[in-house]
This record gives sequence, C-alpha cells and structure tokens, in this order.
Amino acid sequence: MQESLIPEPTDSIYTVTELTREIKNLLEGNYGSTWVTGEISNFHAHSSGHYYFTLKDKGAQISAVMFRGANRSVKFKIEDGMEVLANGRVSVYEPRGNYQIILDHLEPKGVGALQLAFTQLRNRLAEEGLFEPARKRPLPYLPRTVGIASTRWRFKARRRLPRLSGPSRRIIFTARPKS
Repeated sequence: MQESLIPEPTDSIYTVTELTREIKNLLEGNYGSTWVTGEISNFHAHSSGHYYFTLKDKGAQISAVMFRGANRSVKFKIEDGMEVLANGRVSVYEPRGNYQIILDHLEPKGVGALQLAFTQLRNRLAEEGLFEPARKRPLPYLPRTVGIASTRWRFKARRRLPRLSGPSRRIIFTARPKS
C-alpha cells in the first residue's frame, strides 16, 4: 500500500489557546528587558492614554505598545517616521496570537529627548507668533520688586534690606528662605 503524506496525530494535540500560551511563555522566558531600534509608523495615541505603533526597519516590523504609566516619561512628541531607541519586553497578545513589544522607555535616536522636546516647543511657540518683535516689551529701567531666595543660614541678609529700600526708594525687597 501507499504511505500517507499526512502525518498521524501524536499524543500532543494542542488547542489554539494552549499553543499560543506555549509560544508566549517561550518568548517571554527568553527575552527579558530588550533594547530595539527602529522607525515609528502607524502611531496612535488612544483616548485611554496608551500609545500604539509599529517599529520597523528595512527587513521587518513589530507591533509596539506603551501604556499610560510608562509614556508619561516621554518628553517629546512622537511622530511617524521618527527613528527611536526603545526598551521593553517581548510578549504575545493572546487573543490574536500576535507578538509585540511592551515598551517601558522610548527616546529619539540621534537627538536627545530634552533637545527634541525643546525644539518642538520652540517651533510650536513660534507658530503661535510668541517670538514676534511686536510682542516683546521693553524691560523696566528699575524693577519694582526684587526677590531673594537663600539658605536659612544666609537668610540673615534680610537685615540688610532696609538699607537698600526705604521711603525714598521705590524698590520693594522680599526675602524667603529656601527649604
């Protein structure tokens, strides 16, 4: 007789859930905290505060999620096409059987996060016209109030303030100790 091309079932027959759970355990067991670099695409900030996007390079892509608690530390505006360096753990989203990376840290690649945040803020304020020369006001010749903040042991400088201000002078000095 002719031998069958379809293999016979063995003792181990998995359900889809069992197989997905086994794959999840293998992935999560072999990849703890993992650093990955790639380009962001399909970025979506969900109303729950979570970020969902795809990290990709020339050869592959991986789904990424950054939950609300972790994304509070992101100091720059995430945009599609941005190159990033990310840290997280590989996991499997069981209902769909998709593997993904759950991120704890995200930073722009090449430019520091603070520099990028500063540049984005400056550009946004410039678009609002806040740096226009017409909006600038001249500094006063003499200030009306001067504040002094110092350590407690230097706070005794407040005794000198009456000599600097008085009825003939129009400057008010205030002193507060720093905690």
